[in-house]
Amino acid sequence: MKFRLLTQFIQLGFLMVGSLVLPAMGSEKPKIIVDADLYHYADDHEAIVMLSTLHNRGALELLGLTLVAGNHHQQQNEVDSLRLIERMKIADGLPVYLGADRPLLHSREAFHRFNAERYGSEYAGAWSRDPSVVEPVDGMPTTKVKAKHAVTFIIDAIRANPDEVTIVALGPLTNIALAFRMAPDISSKIKSIIYMGGTAYAPGNVTPSAEFNWWFDAEAAKIVLEEAVEHVVIPLDATDKILFNQKLYKRFVKKYPNHPMTTHYLVPKFKKVFKENPDYTIPVWDALVPVYLYKPNSVTDERELWLAIDAAPGPNYGRVIPLPVNSKGEKPPFFGAQKAKVIITMNEQEFWKIYEELVFEFEF
Repeated sequence: MKFRLLTQFIQLGFLMVGSLVLPAMGSEKPKIIVDADLYHYADDHEAIVMLSTLHNRGALELLGLTLVAGNHHQQQNEVDSLRLIERMKIADGLPVYLGADRPLLHSREAFHRFNAERYGSEYAGAWSRDPSVVEPVDGMPTTKVKAKHAVTFIIDAIRANPDEVTIVALGPLTNIALAFRMAPDISSKIKSIIYMGGTAYAPGNVTPSAEFNWWFDAEAAKIVLEEAVEHVVIPLDATDKILFNQKLYKRFVKKYPNHPMTTHYLVPKFKKVFKENPDYTIPVWDALVPVYLYKPNSVTDERELWLAIDAAPGPNYGRVIPLPVNSKGEKPPFFGAQKAKVIITMNEQEFWKIYEELVFEFEF
């Protein structure tokens, strides 16, 4: 029955996957570069599993994975990213590139001297972690990163595929900012950037005013957000409304006990946490991006806003300045502001349905 339905769709010229309407085989797929600060027990891991599932299904084409310092040091990012794509069986087709190993200006010393003591920072990512590499639970990868620098790859890929490449930005924006500075011409050639970053109206998660990704390198965020490209932002306003909890944990572990995402991710990360605190909850952050790509109509509150970033040292470092767009042709309300599509709320029930589908139903 499944094969008859598939044949009928192909004969019609389209393949339906979720809410994506994809061209028939041989036609163009959405081309995606994922720029991430992945390490094994962070939210990037979930998002890249979900994007890899869509890649394996033919729903989109992952051109490459570029790594940036943020959640962890680059050495740990590298090991965990390579091991992940090996598990997903796409190591031969998804090149991985190392990028910036530190922000443009923001430094470890500045964080420890000023931010933690004065501005209430609760999390510092790479700057609060041991720089030594921890081996993944299923061993070290055998795949290697490519010799080309991540920034060079981003530039080359956009130039080779004008108006076709979407960057999925899951970490600090250092690599993307450097790409725009090194090759200003790519601004007119990029299709769009979809971010998990910033906060429009919700409180910050690293300081009271800032979200971690855009705080870790606010100068880079300012550079990128000032480019005249299509910006789609999924901020804390959306992510903080969708919380992983013990009920979901128990459901997934019971339903998929031998799945790699259970044994290599959920159990090591959450088993002890929920035993000590059954009421513990945590946002899934980056996982909202593949859900948006897969089914954009899961969004229930979307707004067009002017956005700018405060990169001045002080308590507002990394803060997003949002203002409503009042008319189609209006001028920016302040220098550097760009229009962005900002996702404020997603349907929670729909989100978890798609999350489960993309994380667990694909065998790898």
